[in-house]
Amino acid sequence: MIAGGSMVVQDVPPHCIAQGDRATLAGLNRIGLRRQNIDSEEIDALYAAYRAVFNSDDAFRKSIENGLSELKSETPDKIRQFWTFFEETKRGFCKGRHRQ
Repeated sequence: MIAGGSMVVQDVPPHCIAQGDRATLAGLNRIGLRRQNIDSEEIDALYAAYRAVFNSDDAFRKSIENGLSELKSETPDKIRQFWTFFEETKRGFCKGRHRQ
């Protein structure tokens, strides 16, 4: 989901919310996932994958590499879509907001 007035110059990962000038990720679109009748266990697993990539203290590129090797074995469709996005993006992707 893209917030109104956002300037998006890179790809937005599936099931995420992007907002702001030079859009950054604001988190998962949990409401949209619930409206699609995705069960809470799958949403929690997707959120864990999101955190592994974007909320890590390490550089997020390193997290993505680790996440792809460790979490790609998860079988739910939404999680597989999430990880496949990072392998296939050609323009790069919006960055997560840094925790302060």
